[in-house]
Amino acid sequence: MSVSIIRGTNDKPATSGELASAMAGCSDFSGQLFIGYPIVSTPEGRHRIDALLVSPDLGLVVFDLVEGTVPGDYRSRQDDSANKLEARLKTHRALMRRRDLRVPIHTLSFAPAVREPDVGADPDYPLAGRGTLPHALRRFAWDEPDQSVYEAALSAIENISGSPQMSVGRGGAIAGSAGGADNAGGLRSRPTGGIHLTGRTAGQVPSK
Repeated sequence: MSVSIIRGTNDKPATSGELASAMAGCSDFSGQLFIGYPIVSTPEGRHRIDALLVSPDLGLVVFDLVEGTVPGDYRSRQDDSANKLEARLKTHRALMRRRDLRVPIHTLSFAPAVREPDVGADPDYPLAGRGTLPHALRRFAWDEPDQSVYEAALSAIENISGSPQMSVGRGGAIAGSAGGADNAGGLRSRPTGGIHLTGRTAGQVPSK
């Protein structure tokens, strides 16, 4: 298993780098990690998701990235990002069964500078550091995983404003394209030690 990392820009570069590095070491999961994407249009304006994992194993994991040692009101941030993303995804019929999304949306605040955050302290609003990230992710589940729904979810994320264009085939094979707002320079994904990187800062993710 491997996670493909598609890197954009946000205002949390230190934690974004920590997340990319930590996910590079998570061999239990597969999918695509978008950092700095997607940017969701809402009645209040454009809302940038700090990071989003689209996984055939887990569904969607919305990351709230915490810079510094004080997590602040991370519960409200998790709710806000998840609600905005859910509302946007519900416009895609391929992801719906009656009134419900067919893919789960999980939330997780990643705070590598917070000393030993307790993942299980509030199961509805998990807070994890670098060492507890794999454990936090294992708590999530997709009760009815479906490859076609995964592909539809990935396609929907790509089509949301600001997401780079990628394609996924059966079995999780990934191909890059020059589409998408941040891929206008013709950037491509490329394999690097099992991790595919795309973006203006593409390069080897250091492992620790």
